[in-house]
Amino acid sequence: MDLKAKIKEVTRQLTWRVEYQPNNTKDLEILSNPETKTHTIYVPDNPKDPVGPLEHLHELAHAVLSERDLFLAGGVYDLNIQDHRYNLVPAIRAVDDWWADYLVDSWCPDEARADIADHLEMIYKALQFKAIQPHEFFGIALIIAEGIYYCKAEITLPGHLQPAVQAFLDHPPDKPSREAAEEIAQVLFDVTGINLKIKFIESDGKPFWTVEKKGE
Repeated sequence: MDLKAKIKEVTRQLTWRVEYQPNNTKDLEILSNPETKTHTIYVPDNPKDPVGPLEHLHELAHAVLSERDLFLAGGVYDLNIQDHRYNLVPAIRAVDDWWADYLVDSWCPDEARADIADHLEMIYKALQFKAIQPHEFFGIALIIAEGIYYCKAEITLPGHLQPAVQAFLDHPPDKPSREAAEEIAQVLFDVTGINLKIKFIESDGKPFWTVEKKGE
């Protein structure tokens, strides 16, 4: 698969404008703005690893999904939840990646599945040698779920990971919905002991992910 050619093809199919901006992030990141109908891809000034075409396609997959539904325009969060952003942002990103990686797999399955296998190997090592923080746990559960779904990996999971991984697998990645996104993200919070309810809301046509205390 010529990934660079696929990048050009996917970009041409987008209806919103695509912009590239240098940034001090460590990884390639996209922000889709439904108001201005733009996709801004932030390119790291000093990436921790060279940015490859597969990472580029992954961000473009988010762009494709964002044009389909506001809730898939990941990266828009309620500004009144600063105290909880440290956990909410990676939880929602993990859910968004579940949908986006399905597109990437449909475009270039060999490359996508080899990348998942590489990440699984890194996760095995990490689980053996370090304690996992909640914001890391979300991405780990995602990669393990993708390993099972795409690579048919046979994995014996620690007890606390089982419900998180199953939350992804219970919602097919080719059928993204607001309800499914809320349910997956809520399980991720519950499993890690974060006693908050995650909600997707719209205000004046603007999409927001937010949290509230349970029972409110």
